[in-house]
Amino acid sequence: MRTAYRLAVLLATATVPAAVLLAVRLSAQSPPLGEIVTRPVLVGTVALSTTSPGPGDTVLATVTIRADRSLRLQGITVAVRDERGRAVDAAGSSYDFPDYGPVKLDTRQKTLTSSQQYHERGTYVYFLQYRTDGRWHPLAPYSSFTVG
Repeated sequence: MRTAYRLAVLLATATVPAAVLLAVRLSAQSPPLGEIVTRPVLVGTVALSTTSPGPGDTVLATVTIRADRSLRLQGITVAVRDERGRAVDAAGSSYDFPDYGPVKLDTRQKTLTSSQQYHERGTYVYFLQYRTDGRWHPLAPYSSFTVG
């Protein structure tokens, strides 16, 4: 039987600005009779080094994440969108932080750090997203920063 995956997200805001706690549960729909369904859970934070960089400043994103068991993601990144919802600037450069690539998670906390520069003034929304089965899956919550 073909299994489809849904994403249920539980979130709580951390006390550090620009850091958010998220717990993600992947659940199987319509499992075959007699199959025990186990649902992996991811828990992590996303924190930016600043939420008010100047144009051209480097912004560091730190993702701290773990799972309740061994789990492999094809990719994970901090996605960024401008006020119009665009993922790229006028020159075609991505707003997203670099993809961390394939990531194996387990019960030990893993910390991933990357950097990105933003040259255009404005407010940007950022969120964690992961890739499985060749598709990106965004995770709430969404936070913002302003380049000014």
